Amino acid sequence: MKKPFVESNIIYKTILLILLTSTLTMNSFSAYSQQDTISVAFIQGHNEWKEESVSEILDSLSSYFRVDMGMLTGTVGELDAYDVIIVASPQTAFSDAEKYELDQYLMQGGNMLWLLDGCRLSLTELYLKGETPVMSMDLNLNDLFFTYGLRIAPTIVMDGLCDSIDVTIGSGESVVPSRLLWPYSIQLLPSERHPITNGIRKVKGDYLSPIEIVDTAEDLTVTTLLHSSGKGETISLPGMIELSAGNSSFTPDGIRYPIAVMAEGLFPSLFRNRMVPAEVHTTTTTLKKSRPAKIILVSTGSIIKDGNPKDNNRFLLQSIRYLARKDSETSPRMIHSFIVLGIILIGAIVLLIRRRKCSEPLVPGEE
Repeated sequence: MKKPFVESNIIYKTILLILLTSTLTMNSFSAYSQQDTISVAFIQGHNEWKEESVSEILDSLSSYFRVDMGMLTGTVGELDAYDVIIVASPQTAFSDAEKYELDQYLMQGGNMLWLLDGCRLSLTELYLKGETPVMSMDLNLNDLFFTYGLRIAPTIVMDGLCDSIDVTIGSGESVVPSRLLWPYSIQLLPSERHPITNGIRKVKGDYLSPIEIVDTAEDLTVTTLLHSSGKGETISLPGMIELSAGNSSFTPDGIRYPIAVMAEGLFPSLFRNRMVPAEVHTTTTTLKKSRPAKIILVSTGSIIKDGNPKDNNRFLLQSIRYLARKDSETSPRMIHSFIVLGIILIGAIVLLIRRRKCSEPLVPGEE
């Protein structure tokens, strides 16, 4: 007669062995991730957001990544220690030396998250006078992004899927506070089936310009991550914004304008046929084509400021994780761990089969 108790005990031990092995494997993954802390650099020096205006995202980033803040010096290689660099809402133009440093960081396989305002306006004038002119933002970066296959259009998006703003109606003693639907404060929709937008419903952004995809190199792939709802239209710049626009109707053009896009692959250098700027400090020759690298361009710096919905921070965190991901480094570790786990599982199964055979009766027909 077979011994069901012994057989069950073997199965129980096998299950425990599998669980123990899985736990050790996951701990191994955790140890690897702790050793490879993602390092992030916030680029300063162009009137970007002050720390107190982006404290929420800085706190979130510091919980997961090593975060530094500093200015570019035109020294090639000073950014190489960082997995991702972030440029958040600069207001002044970049020099050619800074562009060269950034370009060569990308050529080395660096990764960039750009949050750039496509337009410039005065909110103070808008609230005081009820209107304000809107101009395109000139950061001396158009040629850089055009080389990488991207362009921020000289327009501003109005959209029916929008938030409201606080305004005052009337003057003197008849002033009445009110809330007004504001078609320039837009709820952006995520693209489907991408790790960056996984679990994200809507991201809020103010005063947005569409991103155009121009002719790209064969080795580049461009993906739209966030877009408008298609319930709006664009206004050419320079133009005027009026508070009364919140009460006016407009004719939707049905276009879902890209607001956040990602380019990944092998990038051509802006300086492949240019002289090295005189202010640059370098001891190496110009790299004319990049190693595998990634860029995410968002056509507004507003998505990173405090007070936004949680999905804004989630989008930024997942963007940084994706940018910093190095498949060529991660895959061998995972493969090694799964091979070890597979060998242990096969050994456990073989042991189980042999023990079951040993538990069978020696005399045929014996009960």
